[in-house]
Amino acid sequence: MPRKKPKSPEQIAAEKAIKAAKERAQDFEAVGLAPDQSALAANSDVLVHRTDAKTFIRARRMDAFEALRRPNDNGAYNASRRLEQDMMIRMDLHDRGRPLERVDGERKTDRTDAICDAAKRVNAVLNLIGRRDGWLLTELIAPSASLNLSAGTWRDVVAYVTGEENGHAQAAVVRSAQANLAAAYQTVDGVMTSRVAC
Repeated sequence: MPRKKPKSPEQIAAEKAIKAAKERAQDFEAVGLAPDQSALAANSDVLVHRTDAKTFIRARRMDAFEALRRPNDNGAYNASRRLEQDMMIRMDLHDRGRPLERVDGERKTDRTDAICDAAKRVNAVLNLIGRRDGWLLTELIAPSASLNLSAGTWRDVVAYVTGEENGHAQAAVVRSAQANLAAAYQTVDGVMTSRVAC
């Protein structure tokens, strides 16, 4: 029997890529998404979570903050999520897009107070971190209508705002902005605490 010619590294890589693409299409189909959507660049950040090899839980889009999350980030991830929450409160929304609470709620502050307080926090931290970092984080959280990107991944947003195309540099830019944001929140919290104490 003639011996098979060994595969080249390019052939092996191509076969692995085809296999991975088929598995991703099957994952998309398993959670109710169109399998052909798995190949689109706009869906490159969609993750499919499963409990075991056969059971799928959900699919979700990974944003920049989740993608770059580290265990010891000195509060950068939490600060990013806090800015996201403050921006949603400022727009009178929460993570499901409904109003925050009733005006006649039992709390001492009503919805308008919460919106105004969130707006003050957002403005204070954005003033402290600088225009470029503020613009970048704002676009990553809630892309503006003027940011009409064809693919719409977080890397496209970073490339648009900063002009940076290198993946490692893009990650560094976002992490830097997050670190500045964490420091800004510490400063703002210190100022607000000292005002309350007076």
